[in-house]
Amino acid sequence: MSEFDYQWKNIPCKPTDASVIQRVTKLPLAWFKNKTILDAGAGSGRFSKIFSELNANVVACDISFEGIHKCQTSNRIVMDIMHPALNTTFDMIWSYGVVHHIQQYEICLAQLSQLVKPGGYLTLMVYRRPITAKMFALYLCYGLLRQITKYWSSEAKLKLCGKLSIKFADVHGWFDAINPCFNKLFTLKECTNILHKNGLTPITYGGPKMHIEVMFKK
Repeated sequence: MSEFDYQWKNIPCKPTDASVIQRVTKLPLAWFKNKTILDAGAGSGRFSKIFSELNANVVACDISFEGIHKCQTSNRIVMDIMHPALNTTFDMIWSYGVVHHIQQYEICLAQLSQLVKPGGYLTLMVYRRPITAKMFALYLCYGLLRQITKYWSSEAKLKLCGKLSIKFADVHGWFDAINPCFNKLFTLKECTNILHKNGLTPITYGGPKMHIEVMFKK
């Protein structure tokens, strides 16, 4: 998928740390020791690296060769999470900022649900449907930019994002908002309904205003 290959090859991702994982899961960091984790849509592996540092057995997978090439974990595979070629289940599926870029998101979530062990977890971060006037205005801006830049080269889009990032957010954030072919905005109820059909129950919920961060248990 060239749109994400260009992104992971040319745009550094915002650094993160274990506090994000703890915020989303509400689990003590000691829980992750020796647990099996699938980082589904790992990109360049920023979370996979943290899981490894927590002594988890992590598998990083992404559709982008360039992203997986940058991963610093030993178990990394180029794989479409719509068609996961894995013969095992995991204590946790971690999918942060991925599913909202997948047009057949219900099928994707059903596939990921099958990879969760009984008693295991699926954690999800997706774009939230606007709940304030400010959010609505920002998403309107994103949509307008997506239309204007639809036929631009990735290089031209990156140059624009560089200018926008001087005042607003970061280059990677802008590029991720305007470049992918598909961006879905979710409600918590919609996420819950989809995963409930697949035998999972929400147990934690939170996140910044622009995002839904939720963890489900099987």
